[in-house]
Amino acid sequence: MSIINIMRTDKALPENLESARDLLFGSLDGFNRDDKKAWRSFWKRLIGMEPGEMALVEAVMEFLREGHAARFLWRHLGDGADEMMESILSGFDE
Repeated sequence: MSIINIMRTDKALPENLESARDLLFGSLDGFNRDDKKAWRSFWKRLIGMEPGEMALVEAVMEFLREGHAARFLWRHLGDGADEMMESILSGFDE
């Protein structure tokens, strides 16, 4: 699990955030309806922060431990991708 502390700076946000929203919600989205709702709520809370306000974010990046990730990251290894993933994760005692 990764823990990230994010602090809102005093830099003014652009008045029009449509391009940023299009990018975020067009390229990253929740898996199901609840996830989509949570993702949009998270974005709204971050944008609504006042300068100096902090947010603590905890993230679990489970996709790195799935077979799909290995085959995606190391396509050139073919069937050896899973073995590569196992050798890397074993270095972290996972």
